[in-house]
Amino acid sequence: MPRSWPAERFFGTVPINGVDYYATIQPIKKMSAADKLNGPVMGAIFVGTPLAQVTAQMNSALQLIAMVGAGAIIGFGLLGLLASRLLTRPLPIWSVLLRGLPRANMTRTCPLPGAAMKSEPWPRRSMCSVKTGCASAR
Repeated sequence: MPRSWPAERFFGTVPINGVDYYATIQPIKKMSAADKLNGPVMGAIFVGTPLAQVTAQMNSALQLIAMVGAGAIIGFGLLGLLASRLLTRPLPIWSVLLRGLPRANMTRTCPLPGAAMKSEPWPRRSMCSVKTGCASAR
């Protein structure tokens, strides 16, 4: 125990007879008529646990957290692998099917003289006219 009691509450490690304790010490103050809150310290209330016991409990909690975290990482990894396999399994089938389709003619010219083709992003179709040049239709 400390030789002089602290005037305020103390949290921390305290060596007692060669054993370290994680403790809190609350001073007991004498109440006087003049100064009810800051009287002289008469004693203290000591509550402590051996530091080795606290460290052992913290280590076991950290091991449990690490095991649960590793299990969650492995579980979510396997779930992601399963989902990716289910999503990509049809791709080779679609690839074979699409290779069998005839190739589309990507070069297109406007048959009207003086009109220009304007291509729009999908799903619009390109149309050409002499009056408006190229107009897109849905």
